[in-house]
Amino acid sequence: MNTQRRHTITIEFGDNAMEFLIPYSDAKKDLEFDRIEQDLRNGKKGLVGECMDHKCIKRLPHVFPHPAHYAEVTADRVWVVDKVNKLNQPTHCVRYVRPRKDSEDIRIFDTKSKKTILAGKTSMTVERPIFLLAPRKYHKTNPWGNTPHPDKHDGSKKKPAVRVGEPAPRGAMARKIRAGLLSI
Repeated sequence: MNTQRRHTITIEFGDNAMEFLIPYSDAKKDLEFDRIEQDLRNGKKGLVGECMDHKCIKRLPHVFPHPAHYAEVTADRVWVVDKVNKLNQPTHCVRYVRPRKDSEDIRIFDTKSKKTILAGKTSMTVERPIFLLAPRKYHKTNPWGNTPHPDKHDGSKKKPAVRVGEPAPRGAMARKIRAGLLSI
């Protein structure tokens, strides 16, 4: 049984996209980037490979301690492709987590117009440092979201909560839905 962790990375080419299931490893150190207004102006809402923070990362690849061929930016994670094969297809990526403030900025970018953001009518600050953090123990997420695992019991007489229905879209799909590019 192969227990290597894998992530499906989506690489977008205009209206087309390709998905690759590749192994990943966790980043070893935290990084800081300076986002500028031009990153916001060049970014496209809802696209993990064309958003404002992706433009910032693409503009400053020398900040990474490893090669940075491509980055996929979701609200909570950033996946950076550090190895490609001879056909320029990704073969490995590095996972970073994002602080809450950077996640909120992505949600605002996906839902508000650039004009509204630049006018200062949101809580988002355009020109500021953004951070990519190395995953730590407290960054591990529960696959059931905030709902306790159905097999865990907290000692109370109430039955543990169980998720009902389909799981909510996450990552790239959630960004496209939030930006209005897809509907479910």
